[in-house]
Amino acid sequence: MLAVLLIAGVVAVIDSIPLSIRTVYGFSRFLTGVTARGDASILPNLKAHFEDSPVPIEQTVSCRTVSMSVRSIVGPWPFILYGFKPEDAKYAVRKMRLGRIVGRLPADGAAEAAITEPLARNLGVRIGSVLLSPKDDRNYSPHAVKVVGIFPSQEWFAFSSYEYVAANHFPPIDVLMLFAKDQAAQRRLDAWTEKSLKGTRALTFTYPTIERDTRETFHILFKILNLVIGL
Repeated sequence: MLAVLLIAGVVAVIDSIPLSIRTVYGFSRFLTGVTARGDASILPNLKAHFEDSPVPIEQTVSCRTVSMSVRSIVGPWPFILYGFKPEDAKYAVRKMRLGRIVGRLPADGAAEAAITEPLARNLGVRIGSVLLSPKDDRNYSPHAVKVVGIFPSQEWFAFSSYEYVAANHFPPIDVLMLFAKDQAAQRRLDAWTEKSLKGTRALTFTYPTIERDTRETFHILFKILNLVIGL
């Protein structure tokens, strides 16, 4: 009986990891991400590439990114703070259905951020708290980035000002966010993007890629777990 309880506990913990990955990065369902792989000069070519997309693109957003960390059952996980221009931020909020913000949106060029409730709970922050700091190696920024707004959505998402991120964070390369009309069209756009850009100096970020990488990452671990359960 103790052995069964132990195995059940281990299985529950291991199964929670892939689910956590899909939850934390679930916001990628709404977009197709593309950026240059070490060469910013190809960005105009990437934008031109999507003008010939067989899937209609509702909106193309150019943003910047900052690496940060969130807490997980197995330790720190990488996460992204996006830098948006004001109109792009408003579009992303509507598209991802983040809801009515408590507080306000980050001011243009200011060291401020808006986040969602799950992220606030995970990091133990609230409005007025410091999200990124010069003293935090995992969540670094040369200026203290304070939380000025929290969305009620259950998505995990965070964004700041494009101007602030561009002026203070490396690398100086835009990330393209491509939004389709709905989820079905978004998955078609994901598939076309991955296929058409394979072998080029472009880096793609899609929800199907996250799911596939998660399965491959834990494939061997689950085989070992099955062996232990069998024994």
